[in-house]
Amino acid sequence: MPSLEDIIEEERSYFLRTDRDGDSKLNKAEFVRHFLDSMGDFSKVNSSSDDDHLEDAAFSFTEFDQNSDSFVDWEEWSKMMFHEGAQDPEYRDGEAVEEDFPSAEQLKHLKRLFEQGDTDGSGTLSKAELAQVLKHADGMAGESSLSDDEIEMISWQLFDDQDVDKDMQLTLQEWNQGGGYMA
Repeated sequence: MPSLEDIIEEERSYFLRTDRDGDSKLNKAEFVRHFLDSMGDFSKVNSSSDDDHLEDAAFSFTEFDQNSDSFVDWEEWSKMMFHEGAQDPEYRDGEAVEEDFPSAEQLKHLKRLFEQGDTDGSGTLSKAELAQVLKHADGMAGESSLSDDEIEMISWQLFDDQDVDKDMQLTLQEWNQGGGYMA
């Protein structure tokens, strides 16, 4: 049985082979190529379209690119491939496991969305910034599946429910409390 060090080294070798331009990080094209290659024969029997696979690949890239620099380096790759702590099961004895919402992983994702959406650097999200987050959070290939009316309704509801001080700005804490809208 291979040791953990052997497994990590094998994964690092795979990562470096996937890095076609040799810069020790994966750009989006390299990552998408890896993603589609890893689908293998599954993509031939799956009824999803090529556009669906490209959208899945684009979404996965944003998840792996944890510092949002448009590259996935070994540190980001290994964090996604090797979990530092034990993973909590979704089911135990056939029953769904109740978990705190949002979870630590969901909070990290929400914080990244918040930081990306806070384009003016104010530390809050305005209604316009929230609309942009919602527009891009659902359709990771660049097109939203939410209509403008749906975005407006969700924005209104989120501000109504979570904007505690009613200043029409969502703080990170208020945003996280409304995390269910983004799950």
